[in-house]
Formats: sequence, structure tokens, C-alpha cells
Amino acid sequence: MTKPGNREKRWGFGPAFFFTAAYICSFSAGGYELFGRTENQFLSEPEPIRTSLENWGSEFGRGERQWAVSLFELGVRYQGVEMSLQQRGLVDLRMNADLAEYWGRIEAGLPLDEGAQIPARLSVNGFTALALRFGYRFTWDRGALTVGAAVLDAKHLMTGDLAGDIQVTSPEDYVFSAQVDYSYYRDVLFNRPITNEPAGLGWAGDLSAQWQPDDRWLFSLTVDDLFARIRWKDAPYTIAKGDSDIKPGDGSSLGSGIEGYRDVSQRIDPRYQVASELSEGPWSAHLKGQYQFGYGLVGFGAGYSYASGLGLKAVYWPKYETIGIEAEYNGWRAGLAVDQLEWRKVQSLSFNVSYGY
Repeated sequence: MTKPGNREKRWGFGPAFFFTAAYICSFSAGGYELFGRTENQFLSEPEPIRTSLENWGSEFGRGERQWAVSLFELGVRYQGVEMSLQQRGLVDLRMNADLAEYWGRIEAGLPLDEGAQIPARLSVNGFTALALRFGYRFTWDRGALTVGAAVLDAKHLMTGDLAGDIQVTSPEDYVFSAQVDYSYYRDVLFNRPITNEPAGLGWAGDLSAQWQPDDRWLFSLTVDDLFARIRWKDAPYTIAKGDSDIKPGDGSSLGSGIEGYRDVSQRIDPRYQVASELSEGPWSAHLKGQYQFGYGLVGFGAGYSYASGLGLKAVYWPKYETIGIEAEYNGWRAGLAVDQLEWRKVQSLSFNVSYGY
């Protein structure tokens, strides 16, 4: 087993966050504009979000994706120049639907189909980070373009793949065969003790554009995590291959393999959002699109603007039968989208609040 080498101590963004936040809060006039936002999106196809948070996999049904994206940002803008601090987290978990469905049956203690062979494919990519972002906002008569780049001080690495199958030997028993190759801050499969969590240094670009060709139409585009990558030094990893009649996660060995430390270059996929709006008097029609983690979503809705300046709109996302309500007033925006009114059944949830965007 390889050992991590001596690491040079480097400054985190904690002091930068404190001093920059104090710097931002000192502005109240003179052409400076404050902006901030929190954006959060959670999706769990195989089971409710609440169940995944409390006991992951215990209520799995058929599904392929789970993801979570969270961002908190506070910044200042002056003559188009932007500086902000971000706290963010991302998890992208992908699996084949047969694995999810059978995993749920095993967890529920239901009889298995003797002789069945279920393919198992699972991949994960995730991290948390404190980021320092710089950007510039270009404006003209009918539109605006904002470009930015952030430096990420990252923690909580989780990336890698599992491939194999579940072979059912009787209605009560099965053999799990798999090959695992993943890097992590905590070994969730085999409970390997980790004394030093890895730290990563990365970067990510972003772009947003708005165009209003006339008084009725408005188009917008947002791209996050452009060319994003995080480099991790001395990250714990496990490569294992073998058979076991005990599920990974209870500390048992899957078979032969190696554990060690290695440098990791983690790639983060870009995420895209587009929107179009057609206004007729106080009424408006909306069409939205989103592409992230290999999935494309489309939503549509309608809105109404009051004389007081308050704007409301409702958007429906058919793929997950999610309904969203959004409000805008005097520079503030807020939105909530959910597929169920009962929390214990919710599988798709997003909420956001922003000012100055």
C-alpha cells in the first residue's frame, strides 16, 4: 500500500471569505451593487429524498438517477466587474434501473427470482467547495452578457465506478460480483479508516446571457461549470474485484484489491439552462429547458405582472410532474418547485432566492 507523502500546508479560503464578506457589506452607495443567491435542486428517481437522506436505498424502486446541486453566493458588482464568494456542493449518482429495483427488493426482504442475474452499474461524482469568483457583465440596449471564473477550495471527494452483477442463488440468497475503482474522502463501501481527508484545488467557468429583441420577447441562457476541473492530491482510493455473498457497506472484503493514495483529476460536467418569454400586456408565456448530468428537461408555464411591480409565474415540468411557482419584485426573485405536497413522498425538489440578478 502506498503512503501519502508530506503535503505542504496551503491557505484555505476561510480568511478570504471573512474579509471579503466584510468588504462587501461596507458598500451601500457610490455605484456598487450587491447581489446574492441561494439555489438548490434535489432529485431522486428510485426513492423519496427523505428516505435517501435517512437510509439510502431502503425504499428503492425503478430509477436511474439521483443528484443534488446546492449553491450559496454573496457578491458585489461595480461598473460591470463582479466579485463574489460561493459555498457549493454537488452529487451526481447514476445507476442502471434493474440494479435499483432489485436493491430495493433485497432491502425490503422480498423473495428473489432464483437464477436471475442482474447487471450492476453505478457511478458517482461529487464534492463540496468554497469558491472565490470574479466576473464581468457586459450590457447593451437589448441585452447583457456575464462571464465569470471561480477558484475552488474543495472537500468531500467522491468519484468512481462499480460494475458487476447480482446472481440470485435462492429466493433468500444472492452473490454480489463486482469490480470497484473509486476515490473518496470516506470509504462508504468497505469502511476503510481514513486519517487525512483529501483537499482539492480547482476552477470553474460560468456564462449567462439575456437578449430582448423587442418589447414582447426575452431569451436567456445560463451555463455553469464550464471547463470545470478539480485536482486532488493524495486522495484515498480502492480498486477491488471479487465475489461476496455480503453486500458492500458492512466492512466486509469484496475480494482481492488494493488500497492506497493517488492524485486525482476530477472533471465536472457543465450544466445548461435556457428560457424564452413572450409577453402580451400583463400576461406572459414561458418555455424553459435544462440539461445536466446527461438529462434534458423541458418546462412550460404562464405568468402575470401586477401594476405594483410584482410578477408571478407557474411552470410545469412534465418529466417529473413537478410544478414550480416563481415570484419577482424589486430586484428579488424566489422560486419553489416540487412534485408532491407530502414531504415523505417528495422525489423532485428545487428552491431558490436571489437578489440583484
